[in-house]
Amino acid sequence: MNSALRNIVLLALFILGGCTPRPWSNSTTALQEESGRRLAVALYNQQHLCPPCLAADIKAIAENSFGRRGAQGYMELMVPHAFKFIVSNPLGQPLFAFAGDEKSAQLINTTERLATEGTLEEFCNAFELPKSLASSNWPLWLTARIPEEFPVAVKADRKKRGLWLFFSASKDQNEECLLVTPEKKQLLTRIIKEKERTILRLDYSYSQQNPAQPCPQPTDIVLSGLDFGTTATITISRPEHPTDCRIKRFQLPVPNGYRRESLR
Repeated sequence: MNSALRNIVLLALFILGGCTPRPWSNSTTALQEESGRRLAVALYNQQHLCPPCLAADIKAIAENSFGRRGAQGYMELMVPHAFKFIVSNPLGQPLFAFAGDEKSAQLINTTERLATEGTLEEFCNAFELPKSLASSNWPLWLTARIPEEFPVAVKADRKKRGLWLFFSASKDQNEECLLVTPEKKQLLTRIIKEKERTILRLDYSYSQQNPAQPCPQPTDIVLSGLDFGTTATITISRPEHPTDCRIKRFQLPVPNGYRRESLR
């Protein structure tokens, strides 16, 4: 597959480990542990008030020692696992559509009139992308929500920015370490770890939040920890919550006359 298409899929999956010092302290008081668990419950309750679907404009810029690349377009997310990204040219014409969930994904290439199907892992293998991007958790990550489970540990932040909540790895998911501010109940940083190695980090920024809106949506997300020192900045604007929130929204119809290929 050509390098231009690989770059677009890389950015779409972004919109979808290094040896740095741990930002949390080694010791935690009983009061901090109790505060962290209460904070997790408060975040769960807050998330349950949030609409499951989000639609927004999106812009992504990826940089490393080899150069700088960018893409813009539109995304739709349905928590916890469904996603759709449409990458457009400067005139707003769609170039690629990429959609799927935890089971499968589709890529529509309008330039080559090609429809490709496979799993997220198969897409990463085909385009030689980091396997850390092959996660169905992008809707949770891009809406700055926490896993629907109880944290296994709580630690204080070394810079006193908040509390770190730790969620254990499972068969299909890696360990997650989340920095949350108790006052605003906002997620500031998410670190994804695989066998004690950081494979992806997301740092969140927020604009002025409407007090009537219970769901703090980040406007900027910086991704780091990937191969070749790559970092990506994602800007999310004009967020909306579609009322027609069904899985059917995340299934791409293949236009007539398009070739089909499977990565399986």
